[in-house]
Amino acid sequence: IKFKVKRQASKQHKMINGIHRLAIDVGNVISLKDTDDGDSNQKNQTENDLTLSLPMPLDIADQLNALHPTLECTETCRQLASLFGTDNTFILSKCKTKIQHATVRFLSNPIPELDNQSFLEYTQISPRNVLFCTQKCGGIEYIPVKFKPLLCDQNGNGPRVAINPVGKGAIASTLGLTHLIDDRIECLLSFFWEGQLWKEYSKFLATESKHAPCKNVNQTRRKKKKKQYKQEEPNSIELNGGKLLHFTASGTKDIISRGRVEQARNKMVLGIDTDSQRSSTEQGIEFCINQCWVPKHNWSQVCEEFGLG
Repeated sequence: IKFKVKRQASKQHKMINGIHRLAIDVGNVISLKDTDDGDSNQKNQTENDLTLSLPMPLDIADQLNALHPTLECTETCRQLASLFGTDNTFILSKCKTKIQHATVRFLSNPIPELDNQSFLEYTQISPRNVLFCTQKCGGIEYIPVKFKPLLCDQNGNGPRVAINPVGKGAIASTLGLTHLIDDRIECLLSFFWEGQLWKEYSKFLATESKHAPCKNVNQTRRKKKKKQYKQEEPNSIELNGGKLLHFTASGTKDIISRGRVEQARNKMVLGIDTDSQRSSTEQGIEFCINQCWVPKHNWSQVCEEFGLG
């Protein structure tokens, strides 16, 4: 596969302050096929076993090789890449090696309605920004995550795969990703707790606590200090944004519960909360549910979320 994609200078997100970086999943998002199917049945197989046998993922690979993304998806992703900047837009998929190669072919297949341009050519997303991992979550011990070329003949300009077994959160932390469009709740929660969002929000909470006025200061001084401090926090993730777009068929917010978010936190974040940490964790859960989590069930709703035409 030869990649010829015109590079475009990075842009600042037009809607909110700061640099924002978007990752888009493939299975059940860009692709109508779930590219993660069959992984649970292959946990006991080695990578060599997987390539030599005939499990379900090979059927999916054959289908991906013959397909291309829909026009609606491709056009929306082009507008998103223009909004965030092509250097700040990534394709991030969790799948095994066979599906990784099929996914690259899928994104590179010509689309007749677009003068035979491929998804990557039309959206101008760099092939180097097509990233793969093999886990939904975990691997924070490998941060910063290192990548290797998926294809041996691309001189580092083609798609890349994480060298170690890491999830999407570890990659988000490494690359500073702030927005994710994904159909998997576990991947979205990894992106939050193990990635850039919680890292930045916890810093914001720590700074806010540090600058909180003492109880023995009079009310006027408290208001003055609070006002001054608010002017000094333009880089907080709470002000800058950060979204978890759950690409779900139902598109209803009650699909994510507080218990699910808290359970993921306990599983993904190392250590047990101290009394001082418990408050920030509670605020983090509320922040994730009420400000970051955005259920969407089609590309039209994604366009509406970002104010795209």
